[in-house]
Amino acid sequence: MAEIKSVLIIEDIEGLSFYLVKTFERAGVKGLVAGGGAQGIRLFQQEAPDLVILDMHLPDMNGLDVLMEIKKIDPNARVMIMSGDVELVTQLRQVMPAIEFIDKPIDMRDLFDKLGLARK
Repeated sequence: MAEIKSVLIIEDIEGLSFYLVKTFERAGVKGLVAGGGAQGIRLFQQEAPDLVILDMHLPDMNGLDVLMEIKKIDPNARVMIMSGDVELVTQLRQVMPAIEFIDKPIDMRDLFDKLGLARK
């Protein structure tokens, strides 16, 4: 698994975005935040982050549409889908087994373990 030096959080809940970015930055990972899908796609194009954490419910775009746009830009992009909708995640896991998922509320210890990062 490649080293993660930067992460793009695409999430419209500011408090959650801030928490995630600060937690990643304490682990030495550059954090970028987009509050919507269009902004997230632009930041992905500009910054080429090592990881994208993508919420499914965004104010301007459907998370799946954002995922497809990111994969058009870079088919090898590492994207983790974040959702508290258990039914949606269950359905997505069946049709997209190669995509990684994070359940809300987020367990940062579990997330960092999955990513091979040490919490500081």
